[in-house]
Amino acid sequence: MSLRDLVPWGRDKEMMAEKDFESPLKRLHWGINTLFDDFIEGFDWPEVTEKGVLIPRIDVAETDKEVTVTAEMPGLDEKDIDISLELNSLVIRGEKKTETESKEKHYSQVERTYSSFYRTIPLPYKVDDKKVKATYKKGLLTVHLPISADATRQHKRIEIR
Repeated sequence: MSLRDLVPWGRDKEMMAEKDFESPLKRLHWGINTLFDDFIEGFDWPEVTEKGVLIPRIDVAETDKEVTVTAEMPGLDEKDIDISLELNSLVIRGEKKTETESKEKHYSQVERTYSSFYRTIPLPYKVDDKKVKATYKKGLLTVHLPISADATRQHKRIEIR
C-alpha cells in the first residue's frame, strides 16, 4: 500500500476491478475511502493552492455605474489586508501571523503560523480611483469601484474604512 492509496480524493469508483474485492481488507479499505469521499463532498471547502495557501472566495458584481468585489476573509484584521488598483486590475493581498506560547513546569511550547494570499481581479472598465470605497466587517471585504471613462491613474492604494 502506498501513501497515495490513503488519500481519499482523486479515485474513480467505477475503475475498481473485480479482483480488488477478493480480499476482505481491500473491500474494507474501499468502503472507508468511499465513506470519506461522500462525507467530504458535502462541505463547501475554501480553495487551496498546491502549496497549501488559502485563496479567499471572491464575488464580482457589475452594474452600469460600478463594479463591486466581495471577498471572504474570516480571521483577518483590517491591518492584515492590502488593497490597490494596478493598471486595469484590483489587487487584494493579505497575511496572517499568529504565535502561541505555553510554559509549564517541565516544558515550553511555542507555535507560529504564517499564511498569505494574493488575488488579482481584472477590471473590464476604467475606475474612478477617487471614489473607490472599501469596507471590512465580520470577515467580509467589500470594494465598490465606480466606473469612469476618464480615470487615468494607474496605481493607487485603497484604505479600508
